[in-house]
Amino acid sequence: MLQREADIEVIAEVSDRRAVVRTARSRRPDVNVLDLAVLRPEPGATAGTAPDTGPDADPLQDAINLCRTLPNCRSLIVLENARCDLLAKADREVLCSVGFVTRKASPEHLLSAVRSLANGHPVIDPELVLSVLTEPGNPLTHRERAVLALAAEGAGAREIANRLFLAVGTVRNCLSRINVKTGARNRLQAINRARRDGWI
Repeated sequence: MLQREADIEVIAEVSDRRAVVRTARSRRPDVNVLDLAVLRPEPGATAGTAPDTGPDADPLQDAINLCRTLPNCRSLIVLENARCDLLAKADREVLCSVGFVTRKASPEHLLSAVRSLANGHPVIDPELVLSVLTEPGNPLTHRERAVLALAAEGAGAREIANRLFLAVGTVRNCLSRINVKTGARNRLQAINRARRDGWI
């Protein structure tokens, strides 16, 4: 669809996340389209087991990496569903060079988004804006976020307790509450859910 447009030239396609920045650096596109339904995890990664694995793990970080490597390259992130966490995590500087649309967007809307970004205008799908206004916020307390962040680094209950000056039993109770709040069956699921939704 993009290639058929007279004013748009598709200069490269990649199918795994590791190649995105490398290819953009060599080809120097004006707009980089990150389609999360197409991009595969990095080779050797197992989806859902770490913050940087899986095509939908952290597309915003991919876009930020591109912004830092190629300041003149804009990124359009195509999401499977509306995700308010991405907008919540994006600062003003990033929002000036990154656009967001969902796969529900019409071809005309997608083309308009690419052109707007190429001309230096930010793009945010109205559905995503609505999700920010209507989705519930982070259910974790400050202490729960601190505990889960350390658990995400691989720390056990005793190490977390020592680093946060808490009792081991308090840490274990905190981890149990986190599982309940995130709807997770175990610590790994809680970490992945919290990272996905921008809670830690």
